[in-house]
Amino acid sequence: MMRVNIVDVICLVSDGNVPVGHEEKAIKQAAMLLDCEKGYTIGRSYQRSAYGGDITYNPFTVKATDPMFIKYMKCIVNSIFAICRNEDDMLWFICINEAVLWTILMMPKRGKYLITTYIDWNQKLAKKQIGRRVRQVLLDKALGKVDLVIATNPHYHVQGNHIHLPDFYLDRQYRQYIRKQKSGVVCVGVMNESQGILEIAKAFRDSGGKIVISGYFRDEEYYQKVRRYSSELVVVENVVLSYEEYIKRIGEAKYVVIPYRDSHVHKTSGVLQETIALNSIPVSFPAFLAYNNAQGITFERYAEIPARIKAYETGGQTVQNDWRAYDYDLVKKKYGQKISELMNTVEKGAKKI
Repeated sequence: MMRVNIVDVICLVSDGNVPVGHEEKAIKQAAMLLDCEKGYTIGRSYQRSAYGGDITYNPFTVKATDPMFIKYMKCIVNSIFAICRNEDDMLWFICINEAVLWTILMMPKRGKYLITTYIDWNQKLAKKQIGRRVRQVLLDKALGKVDLVIATNPHYHVQGNHIHLPDFYLDRQYRQYIRKQKSGVVCVGVMNESQGILEIAKAFRDSGGKIVISGYFRDEEYYQKVRRYSSELVVVENVVLSYEEYIKRIGEAKYVVIPYRDSHVHKTSGVLQETIALNSIPVSFPAFLAYNNAQGITFERYAEIPARIKAYETGGQTVQNDWRAYDYDLVKKKYGQKISELMNTVEKGAKKI
């Protein structure tokens, strides 16, 4: 039997060490894409347990509010090297940044490497003014050690063995949260100042519109500022939603505000994909929706959001997105063969455990 370790070293946690964001779901879905009926031993680091068991978090996890860059880098490097000493037959890094890539480049390779990336690295490095060529060479060398790259960003064209997958998808368990009768406006997820949450709350209060803003605020002081605009119509909650509750709120809402500014334009979004999969209407900046080939209600300034939603209600416009792109059964059918081919090569050289 072979050992497969699904690795996430960029997991955000709350002050109570509760996972925040999509990391827990991403690990579970990575395991789902493997053919677990063959009896693979699935490990998780930071979330290391048997597949299907409880998820536990390594104490090296850096909190979302930790500003110490050196500590952050040290944690990533030390953790990856510790993981590699386990001598797993395959490591699957499901979320990466430059620190992960450079560590992969440095460490000795024992088994197969698989990585998942939502970043368009070619576009990201093209914007760098310092060390761009050196970083590109290092990136190419790091990717040269990887046996399969799963690019969830359709704009990222990778040299070598790769496939494109959506960031997230919904299996039959979550289809129950799609509602034919939808109502209301929500903004859910991890909240921070760069998303203009305060401006959104103010816009809805001033217009008399109704919205529920619910998620983990990484900065308590910022949360208190946003709360000043709360009312009976503007609900502001600082809470870590379970994934079921998060999905339920998206599925019940008619409109989902996704307030990503220009810094997120060249990235994909789990919230956007889940909004489409649950047949709700995304509300976001036009460049962000266009990059992700999605339809929705657009705005240029946060203050415009209530009026744009009202205009949509009365203007006869329709938004149509294809939820099937995020259906688990179709994703597995379309891309499972490529992953199975890699797993077969791993199995042939697997260590006896």
